[in-house]
Amino acid sequence: MIQRKQSIFLLISALLIISTLFIPFLQISDNTGSVCINAFEIANYESDILEESVSIKTIGITIIAIAIGIIASIFLFSKRLLQIKIIRYAMILKCTILAILAYYTYILSTTNATFSITPKTGTLFIGITLVLDWLAIRGIKKDDELVKSINRIR
Repeated sequence: MIQRKQSIFLLISALLIISTLFIPFLQISDNTGSVCINAFEIANYESDILEESVSIKTIGITIIAIAIGIIASIFLFSKRLLQIKIIRYAMILKCTILAILAYYTYILSTTNATFSITPKTGTLFIGITLVLDWLAIRGIKKDDELVKSINRIR
């Protein structure tokens, strides 16, 4: 039901979270090179922080699960409480992704004392999708209250 504004919020959230599969989350630079944390790998660009690129799957698989959940919740417009639960689980998984990024940053920071961390577009998109999910939950709750008030009138 696309005329509901929360469906639009969820659609934008799904598109942004899917786009994070293809863009970096963080860049950690030192004086020799840089390391980028992507959805499926920690890419080494001639840096002393890592010896070689490392393949990781946790962030990518979590992003795919979040995207599937959010897209499924768009079509659950008649089951509002289930829709809210799925969106909340997606928000928890997004916070988990941020925690995983913080963990990888901490692990990489123990290897070298002089480096700089630059958040990239992927981290920004995670934050934006959290706000969009929160707005969608507010809209779904308003719809639920409206339906309950109409049922009381009958």
